Amino acid sequence: MAEMPDLSGKQIGRYRVLAVLGSGGMGTVYEAVDPTLDRHIALKILPPLMAADTGRLNRFVQEAKAASALNHPHLISIYEIGTGQSDGTAVHFIAMEKVDGQTLRQILAREAVPPRKALEWVAQVADAVAAAHSVGVIHRDLKPENIMIASAGYVKVLDFGLAKLRVASASDSDNDPTAVRFTETGIVLGTAGYMSPEQAQGKDADHRADIFALGCILYELASGKRAFRGESSVDTLHKIIYSEPEPLAQAPAELQRIVRKAMAKDPDERYQSAKDFAVDLRALLREPSKPPTESSRRRTPAIAIVVGAILIVLAAIVLWRRPAPVRVAPAIALQQITARGNVIDARISPDGRFLAFAVREERGQSLWLKQLATGQELELVPLTEGSFWGCTFTPDGNAIVYGFKTSREPRGALYRVSTIGGHPERLLMGIDSNVSFSPDGKRMTWLRADFPQPKQSALMVANSDGTGERALATRRPPELFAPMFFTHPSWSPDGKLIAASVQRTQDPVSAKLIGFDPESKRETVLSRDRWTSLTSVEWLPDGSGFVVIGSRDPASVDVVTTAARQIWLIPYPSGEVRPIANSPLLYYRAPSVSADGSKLVAIVTDAKVHLSRTSVSPPGPAERISSGRYDGPTGVAELRDGRIVFTSVDAAAATLSIMDRNGNGRRQLMRDSFSNRFPVAFSEGIAYVSTTPNGTDVCRINDDGENRRVIVRGVDQAPIAVSPDGNSVVYSLNRRLWKVSSDGSQSRQLTREIASSPSYSPSGDRIAFVIGDMQQPEGSRLVVMSADGDKLLWSKAVQRQSISSRWMPDGNALLLLNLDAHNIWMYPLRGEPKQLTHFDDFVWGFDVAHDGKSLIVAQGSLARDAVLITGFR
Repeated sequence: MAEMPDLSGKQIGRYRVLAVLGSGGMGTVYEAVDPTLDRHIALKILPPLMAADTGRLNRFVQEAKAASALNHPHLISIYEIGTGQSDGTAVHFIAMEKVDGQTLRQILAREAVPPRKALEWVAQVADAVAAAHSVGVIHRDLKPENIMIASAGYVKVLDFGLAKLRVASASDSDNDPTAVRFTETGIVLGTAGYMSPEQAQGKDADHRADIFALGCILYELASGKRAFRGESSVDTLHKIIYSEPEPLAQAPAELQRIVRKAMAKDPDERYQSAKDFAVDLRALLREPSKPPTESSRRRTPAIAIVVGAILIVLAAIVLWRRPAPVRVAPAIALQQITARGNVIDARISPDGRFLAFAVREERGQSLWLKQLATGQELELVPLTEGSFWGCTFTPDGNAIVYGFKTSREPRGALYRVSTIGGHPERLLMGIDSNVSFSPDGKRMTWLRADFPQPKQSALMVANSDGTGERALATRRPPELFAPMFFTHPSWSPDGKLIAASVQRTQDPVSAKLIGFDPESKRETVLSRDRWTSLTSVEWLPDGSGFVVIGSRDPASVDVVTTAARQIWLIPYPSGEVRPIANSPLLYYRAPSVSADGSKLVAIVTDAKVHLSRTSVSPPGPAERISSGRYDGPTGVAELRDGRIVFTSVDAAAATLSIMDRNGNGRRQLMRDSFSNRFPVAFSEGIAYVSTTPNGTDVCRINDDGENRRVIVRGVDQAPIAVSPDGNSVVYSLNRRLWKVSSDGSQSRQLTREIASSPSYSPSGDRIAFVIGDMQQPEGSRLVVMSADGDKLLWSKAVQRQSISSRWMPDGNALLLLNLDAHNIWMYPLRGEPKQLTHFDDFVWGFDVAHDGKSLIVAQGSLARDAVLITGFR
């Protein structure tokens, strides 16, 4: 292959080339300067032989653009893919962010990697690979040489998409058993030792080839040696196709299982997605016992969870350490700072030294103060029946104000308690969010629901002692300020604006970030970006932007809570929005920032949900019937023939899957890109709620997933009910229930009160539902109404947080799930209710089998804790 001359000192396009940073078969990388922005970059120059094949070059550019356009929180910046001239010769280049670090191969050559760090690194690689797979980009050549550990400790994956371009080159040494020569037709792509069996045999390979390589890398980190290595590349390929690596005898059984599954010879027996692989790795990290590896390695305790910046690098290069200063992107790091698993809200003090957090238990909630440096904790408000609605430090850090709702105060009261403890002081009534203080601490702002009229909501302002309250702005349906889970406004550092999110709940579902002048009441749109959902808003202390919890795509709304889950940074007054935390299987809420802007605290929730079957009479142990990470969190239903349709997760979006009654024959029911939830079976098919970029609709399909039709548009993301004959649907709009014919031609409102969880009786003549605000502590009732909506037939008080009403097949009793106690109660229409199940796990939902003998239950674990995020600016 013809070599390129040294381009140091040359001008390529607008870039001034400085010096060589490294070179190899994939090209030469230079340090260069972009004079437009006066920044140092890495400039990869593709070898002429690679660039000469126009077809390959075009395919590579297409993949490069797809990879660089990924909306991923830790994606390295790709500035340009272009062509320049050097001494009359065309030069193909890739300009990218310049980073510093070492390859995993360099680290392995020097030292053993501690077990927990190895798992964290491979999980980060899997996250990056999963993001690339989501846009159809397959790496094809994953190996330690293509994984860089940046100086800040996070992972970067190198050379995405370049394997398609690679041809035989002088750098492919005959003496290196990991090197493989490639034909001009590219029959074999990859590196021996990390190549999948299908690649080694020259067969078509899909994204699961990358998962095999991930397994090989994990094996090498765990054992200290390569999974497959022969005397030559041919010998190595033979071992990959026909041999199994030596067992990881000293490794935990779960790690051995993960490695075996990732390295299965048959692609169908491997992990089917890199996300699932990463999920299992992180589950292993959370095990009480320390994970991997060989006995000769010392195990190090996990003091903090360092997630780091998980970046996908297109055609990046390992940069050798140089004495000259380099501009490196900030490293985002997450450190877990509580370990209770039931922390529902948290705020960092202005000086960054303390954490106020609320804990939820079965018997109530309590408020705590934690000193971050020492870990010492103080209980400020003892365990009390009721619900905390946000907590906030006063600007001087000497007190905490918090909202609290009880059966005696269902509207919610705002209290203030000293950070050294003492009796809380009540400030005012009517609160549905955290408060935010003006810069001088003399005033505060918060959100209030059903004010000044029912269904309306208001942005409120008052003096900091609770006097002089007034509504600064109000909204009426379909727009609202509140109620939204864990939302709050934020007063700007200069005192001139209060930022608050305004939700639109009807078609199209959307949200806006608006600034309200506290004096003139003038409104200003603060973000022109498109948002599906926005909840919490937090000004940065210097006024340069906001930290928000939001979603920009309906599919990214959390599959468990249907709430926004990602943390974003919105520059102000202008700039590109970028994500701070956007894990596909975790979700965040309640952000707060220290006064110096260096520390961000949020609540992270991690859930695992699977389906089980348990008998009704007598109640028996639950038998697991599904194997997914998120099976049934927002809906499960049994079809007439005993098959089960349920929500599952594909590419971090909710979709519908189906399997037989015992969990066999599982398959995804639909392949659209929408977020599909709350399935209900009826005689002719399945109805469900589908969220698209244009809004949320009630749809129906056949039980084979075909013939999708929209019944009604612009509804809430909430459970629905379908009459047994399929002629009528009950749905939620503005948290009230409506009934519509299956052709969408006739519709009427059933409830004036807030209501949820509808279900039709087996005979179709009655409708059951829960009246009351699920977010209120008390006052809910289970109601039965005639199917025409004209008569109230039966009513019974129920515990708070009661959802998922289901009829017993004989029509004489109802079942209801109580989320506080995560168990199911039976409510006979004649007689007293009784607890039906006694699960220890958290329960998300259930359905009753048609024979009435068993329940299909979505259950699992739910952990919520506070994390400290740094390096986010």
